[in-house]
Amino acid sequence: MESLTMTAGILRSFDADHGLVRVLLVGNLSEATLRVRGSDKSTVARMPCGKPIQFELVCDGQGRACAIDVSVI
Repeated sequence: MESLTMTAGILRSFDADHGLVRVLLVGNLSEATLRVRGSDKSTVARMPCGKPIQFELVCDGQGRACAIDVSVI
């Protein structure tokens, strides 16, 4: 995975079946849908919507945006 940057956002929703998280990005107030996997998936599953989070934004080998190292701010 290619590392892009650490960023912050507000958790809007989480689709556990598909491992997708929708986040309102703090920097530009746009919404993004990102993939989460493994321990990040279980971390996000325990968070309530509206929670401020930080994560590293990366691209996987297929060019899809993924959030890793997700944590509450």
